[in-house]
Amino acid sequence: MQHLEAGRAAAAEPLLEAVLAADPRQPDALHLLGVIAHHSGRHQRAVELVRQALAVADQRAHFWRTLGQIEAVRGQAAAAEAAFRREAELAPDSPTAHN
Repeated sequence: MQHLEAGRAAAAEPLLEAVLAADPRQPDALHLLGVIAHHSGRHQRAVELVRQALAVADQRAHFWRTLGQIEAVRGQAAAAEAAFRREAELAPDSPTAHN
């Protein structure tokens, strides 16, 4: 997280991959790798990683927000809308979820 917060995604990526080597279903590592892939323009890979994270932890609203953002960038309006709606269902009191 320190690498990501400092803008050093390249340094964070191998550490997250190491986490997945130890636990291939670790949802936070999958999600964060998806975020990194998204920010580096690898949107299909980002969707795959975030969907893997959701397969393990589908109650995390911010995972759905990430998926919606990626799908929106990819021009997948229906998929983005579905993801954002799921986020809003999981976080009904969150202004971000309803934005």
